[in-house]
Amino acid sequence: MLSSLSGIVYSIVFITGKIAQKWRLYHRNMDDWRMDSDLSGGGHLLNVGSHLIDAILWMTELTPTHVNADIVFHDKEQIFDKQSSITIEFDNGAIANISDTGIIPRTREHIHIWDDNGAVYLKGRE
Repeated sequence: MLSSLSGIVYSIVFITGKIAQKWRLYHRNMDDWRMDSDLSGGGHLLNVGSHLIDAILWMTELTPTHVNADIVFHDKEQIFDKQSSITIEFDNGAIANISDTGIIPRTREHIHIWDDNGAVYLKGRE
């Protein structure tokens, strides 16, 4: 459910979110704090993608019931991911498809939330 300022309650049915950042240089040189697991804890999903997931959960107030993720790692030890695709199922039946990547040449971000009557589209600036 998502409440508007007018008090109308919307039933969310589908969500997409994408965050993409230019991390290729970090992966190549491995000399940034983001590539130090003691400081960062991991890769792109933990450092950047988690904020997108947090924003979606905060805005929608939905409760996840099932999560599936496919993650591509930069390293053999599988500490630093470079991109992922995540599907989240919620208690109201809604589904979210979320993707994050750090291997593209530009920064992009969006969240798109659909209900039975329409959608809201949030787009970040570079």
